[in-house]
This record gives sequence, structure tokens and C-alpha cells, in this order.
Amino acid sequence: MKLRNKKTGEVFEFGYLQTDHVAPIVLTVYKDEQPIMRTYDSLSEMMEEWEDE
Repeated sequence: MKLRNKKTGEVFEFGYLQTDHVAPIVLTVYKDEQPIMRTYDSLSEMMEEWEDE
């Protein structure tokens, strides 16, 4: 699965979601095989930034 960042237009390989971490939601995506972790307070906040590719 791939995700597109709505702000930058970049496409990332989707990694995984966690809900038992620092914030209620942690999204991990991969760029050039390097993990990038983003934290969000809610699923709706995450969907403001990401969409399915």
C-alpha cells in the first residue's frame, strides 16, 4: 500500500499504524527504505495529511 502526502505530493510506502505508543496514533512510512514516524492525536488528523495512492 502507498500513501500520498497531501501537502507535499510525495508518495511513501506504507509501513504500519500503532495505537499504543507515544501518541494515540503513530504512522510509519518508508522513503528510500528509511522509516519515517509521524504522530497524530486522531485518525481524522492523520487523514488531513495523507491519502491512498
